[in-house]
Amino acid sequence: MGLAGVRYLGLDYGAVGHGFDLAGIALTPSEWADFRTIEAGAAEELNRE
Repeated sequence: MGLAGVRYLGLDYGAVGHGFDLAGIALTPSEWADFRTIEAGAAEELNRE
């Protein structure tokens, strides 16, 4: 379970969307799907025992 018992749960997509908006970044639905796939892989690695 991650580092010292800490478990990564995931990103707050509402906050991520606002951050992208503020940065002038627009993602297509396909790019959002890729983003989520990358995050899922990162979460798996971060939570690896």
